[in-house]
Amino acid sequence: MSNANTNPAGGGGPVRSGIVLGGGGARGLAHVGVLAVLEREGYPIDLLTGTSMGGLIAGVYGLLGSSQAIMELLDARPPGEATHMSRAPRPELYESRPFRRWLRELFGARTFADLRWPIGMTAVDLDSGAELAITRGPVAPAIWATTAIPGIYAPVEAGGRRLVDGGVLNPVPVDLARRMGAAITLAIDVLPEADHAAARMPAPYHQAMLRKLGVMTDHVSKAFDILLAAQRDSRLRESPPDLLITPDLRGFSTVDYTRGPEIMARGVAAAEAVLPEIHRLRDRLRAAQAQNPNGHRPGAALPLREQLG
Repeated sequence: MSNANTNPAGGGGPVRSGIVLGGGGARGLAHVGVLAVLEREGYPIDLLTGTSMGGLIAGVYGLLGSSQAIMELLDARPPGEATHMSRAPRPELYESRPFRRWLRELFGARTFADLRWPIGMTAVDLDSGAELAITRGPVAPAIWATTAIPGIYAPVEAGGRRLVDGGVLNPVPVDLARRMGAAITLAIDVLPEADHAAARMPAPYHQAMLRKLGVMTDHVSKAFDILLAAQRDSRLRESPPDLLITPDLRGFSTVDYTRGPEIMARGVAAAEAVLPEIHRLRDRLRAAQAQNPNGHRPGAALPLREQLG
């Protein structure tokens, strides 16, 4: 466990708090509920990292600046409404162009430097198998890459590489938050457990996938859940957060975007269930930052790694 009085990336430099948002499709809407509780409790937020849906929420949070603003945005138009099954012979199950349009309308030409906090996202180079950390450049293409679930969406081509969902290698990127300078990390994991059956996706999605993939749909989905859970467990053992919040999302599928308020409420409940631990970390951060008044600097420059043009 890291010492809150120092920045592991910079010796005795700024003390920073990192919030880590894991992948999980619509289940990732629980992140918004957890963020709402952190805001209410005065928990310091200095940087955020995320992958897949966690990367999307981190980026939108960095743009809008509050959980309430995200709730209002998602209430007006959930990201799931910007996707539909691909009918053309494309290398993707879902048509991604409406979602990309949604992102362009939201972020425009904004870059990571325009966001309110330092944000990091992960993606995977489909050809080399390398994990990429994206911390600069335009935001919209970075979110396209971190959410490009293999087989569901087409890979994102950038810089001669084909990029897919960062959750393939790092479903809850705690290590990225530490590399960006977080001395204390609070992570939220929304993946289904390998030994728990995830909720079946809503009938329209399920029927469409059956038409595309046949009777193997449920087997492939379950196998993917098992692989992701194993990868998550391995990476969290290598780089454990100071606090891991795991909302109870049994009964919710990764495409339950129409149940957003319920999922967000599960995030609120999960955070409130560990308020003593949240307060402990909050007070620890405040004490460390009081000893280093120049340490708490939201938006301060951090080491940059990858850029998507």
